Formats: sequence, structure tokens, C-alpha cells
Amino acid sequence: MASMEKLIMAFLLASWLMELLPGAEVRYLELGTDGVHHDYTAGGTLAGIGSASYDYWISRGPWNAPPASGFGDQSADNEGAVLLAFNPYTGEVFTQIAAPDQYLNPLASYSGGGHSSLGSAAEFLSRGGIYPTAATHPLPLDAFSDNTIAFTTELRPDGAGAWVVGLYAQASEDGAILGRMDPGHAGIATYNPHFLQAAEEVGSAGSFSGSDIRVYCGYIGWGGAAWMGQFGGAGEKGIGFELDGHLGWARVLVSGDRAGLILLEYYFEGNEFRRLPADYKFAVSSHDGGDTLVFKWKGFTDEVYSVVHSDDPAANPDPSVWPAWPGLQGLSAESPLNRHAVGRPPGSRRFFALVAEPAPPVFYDDLESGPGDWVAIVNDPEGATNWELGTPAASTGPLTGADDSTNAWSTNLGNYGPESDISLRSPVIDLTGIEAAVLSFAAYRDADVEGDRAEISFLDGQGLSPLGRIFELEMGTIDSDFVRQEIEVVPEALGQRIIIEFRFISDSTPDAYSGLTVDNVMVSARPEN
Repeated sequence: MASMEKLIMAFLLASWLMELLPGAEVRYLELGTDGVHHDYTAGGTLAGIGSASYDYWISRGPWNAPPASGFGDQSADNEGAVLLAFNPYTGEVFTQIAAPDQYLNPLASYSGGGHSSLGSAAEFLSRGGIYPTAATHPLPLDAFSDNTIAFTTELRPDGAGAWVVGLYAQASEDGAILGRMDPGHAGIATYNPHFLQAAEEVGSAGSFSGSDIRVYCGYIGWGGAAWMGQFGGAGEKGIGFELDGHLGWARVLVSGDRAGLILLEYYFEGNEFRRLPADYKFAVSSHDGGDTLVFKWKGFTDEVYSVVHSDDPAANPDPSVWPAWPGLQGLSAESPLNRHAVGRPPGSRRFFALVAEPAPPVFYDDLESGPGDWVAIVNDPEGATNWELGTPAASTGPLTGADDSTNAWSTNLGNYGPESDISLRSPVIDLTGIEAAVLSFAAYRDADVEGDRAEISFLDGQGLSPLGRIFELEMGTIDSDFVRQEIEVVPEALGQRIIIEFRFISDSTPDAYSGLTVDNVMVSARPEN
């Protein structure tokens, strides 16, 4: 440092500045304008995240001992295990089930049965399903205290000489599950989940004060001799939860017999964050006695960065309102580290912080500016249908674009024709330097649910050769509004210039439907695994 004046530098570790928004109305199966939404089915094209087991609570013991994780110790009876858990802020999933005990692992030694409603392991994997294991997705050590919604499996006595097999929903200490009091199911006073109905406001019924939320999957006599019924039943369930005062919902598929479920999607009104301050390795140094300051940090492609500063953090403790240092605002990630040098600031005292913000989308088009470089192609000889840009005006389906906008791409602005095969190709999208990305768009599906289909694929931006797998857009649903769809960009498309292709194929039946309408197409970098 210069001997005439000692510059005192104090710097804050890089932080994700998470604004805690006041609680808003959250309705099951509906998405707010803010918050976090993860659809593990990619709009119905994938099976989701699954975990199902049978003998974990029997063979892993010990009996009457609290679990190390803190989850599953319902009423201090038998040790429980986390079947599947997720962090609503990040979308990460966890489990304590080892691979050999995982029903959805085709190579496992599982032999308990009881999960026929989830389908076979082979079928689950063929539909793109993912099953975590304790080795690949271990439960964090602090999961019980922070940011976790868990589903646990446990065997417990019912007070009458039999045993109750339970699938339990449980939140970490900073949250709660929405439940209803059951004064004595199976002889045990307990809270059971309040299952949500479509469009129901989370928290308008039920309570977040229950301490023992559970779905009973069945009863067995001593030694597992006989199954004697179930509570809740197999099928899709809506679970309400809260963390840090923020509400959310999870859509799960429950096996209803023994303990198994598939996490399909969830929405959480809290703002998303992905990383801890230590992940950024933010440092300030000088190699010339203080005349030059060097800032270094590890950047991520889904974020942009600003170095902000203050000479009086006691009076102004919130770095989110500190001014950015000239030239160090909105910086993209660099490999292997961001490194930026500036001249010595005036004064004897200066504090610096690194602020990370989501990077702008790699590509976004709300289609209100016209067709641009989009290309519509007719692949069939009939030519009865083509992709048309404008305001939809079919006999059914949407009458505007998404969010009541003027323009959207539709399979004809009126009704589509039979025996059609049409493609819509996006402008070239540059994914150079992007290690992970997600495609999202608003879709209105209004077609013959049995005979018509739609596909999304990624093409090489120059030769138009297909890259990776083709995604089927679920067309077995007739929408009443635009629905946001998300698809992971295939690994083969990352790091290069690509084109997205939407393809619609109708059967020979004349139908009075609008077909498929697409709007608000976006490609965003996402955090690397």
C-alpha cells in the first residue's frame, strides 16, 4: 500500500441478493409472475423424478432410534428415511435410498412390489424418468434446518399390535406442510396432508401448524404378512407447503401401497437462488502497493456481475443499492475466472461487494415485432395448414396471443386442416459458451387429443441436421389458457449456433380446432450441474 495514505479495503463475499417478497396468493397448478417453477416432466414429455422403496425402514434400522437427518422421526417411534426431498429455491433433489433398494432402478435387488401404479422401472426410464440415489443425490447435512421439503418412509406401530407403513410429508425447520387434523386414523391422532384441488388457494383450507403430516400407504401385520388397506390412495396429489413465509405447491404421483412417489412439478413464490457466497471466490488484491486494485471471482454463464462499493457501509448496509464501480457493471462470466483491474479509488476507506444477477435470456421473442427470421415450412403435399403469425381466430382455442398480446404463431389463424405436417423454425440462436440452457414458451393446445401430435427439436444452425433427441409435446390436453412449457436444451446443442423447430402433424380427420399456438419463446442459460 502507498505509505502516504493507507487504503483500508474491506470486501464482502459475493452474495445472491434475494429479495423476500410479501406473501402473495398462490393457487394450485397456477404460476405467479415471480418465484420458482420446476416442471420435471417438461410439459408432460418426461416421467419426472421418482423414488420408491419397500424394505429400507426394515433392513436399515436401528429400531426406535432418531434418524441422523432429523427427517422421518415421526412421533419418536421408528427410524425413518428420506424417500425423496427437494429444495424449492433451487430445484435440487435428494434421497437416502440406496440404489439396490430403489424400485425404479432396473438393476436393483428390490423385490417388494407394491408400486404398480407408478409403472415398471423400465417404462419409467423409457419416458425419461430420473431416480436419485443416496450416492448420486445425497441429502445435505443441514437439510433438516433449511430449505427442504421431504417425503419420508417409515414403519410404525398403530397401538393395536399391527404396524403402519407411512409415506410422510415433512418440511425443514424453516417451513411447514399444509395438513388437516385426523383425530384417530389407525388409532393414532395425526395430521394428514390437505390435498389441493385445481385452482385452490394454498392455505385457504387446512393448517400449517400440524407436526406429523403423513399419507398412510398401507398396514401390515407383524413381519409383513398381510396388507390391509390404504389411506390417500394411489394417484396424483397436490401438496401445499411454505418456507420462510413463502407459499408453494407440489404435484406428486403417489403409489398408494408401501412408500413411493414421483415428483412431477412444483411452484414456489420465493425467489430462486442457486449458489452460496463461497462458490464465487471473490477476492480483492493489489500487486503494486495499492495503486491498482484487482478483482477476481468465479463466474457462471447464467449470471451477470457488478462490483459495487461504499465508503460507509454502517450507514448504508445494503449492497444492492451501492453504486457500481465504473466499467464493472453487468459483466458476463469469463473462464476460468473473471479478472478486472482498476486504479486506486480516492479516500482511505472503501468497501467492495460482488452482486450477482440473472443473465438476460440468450434469446427471447414475444413475436410482437413481426416474423423476423422465423421460417414457416409445409412438409405435406396438401398444404391445408401452415404456421401463421397474427391474432388467432379459430372456432375454438385462443383469441389472442399469450398475456392478451396481438401476435402468436398458430397452426393456421383459423382452424387447421387434416393430414398436415408443418414446421416452424426459429432464428439462429447462439449458444457459444453456454454449458446448460432451457427452452421455455407459452403454448395453447387445442387439437384432436388422439390423432394429432407435436414435436420440438434442436437443429444445427448451419446444416439443419438434428441435434440430440426429439421432444414430444403432450397433446392429450385441451388447454383453457396458454401454459408455459419448459424443455432442457439437449447437450448436443450446447456451445454452438442452433435453430429450434416446432413441428405439428394432424391426422386425416377433419377437426374444428385451432391446433397449436406458440408465443413468448425464450432460451435462457441455467446453472450448470
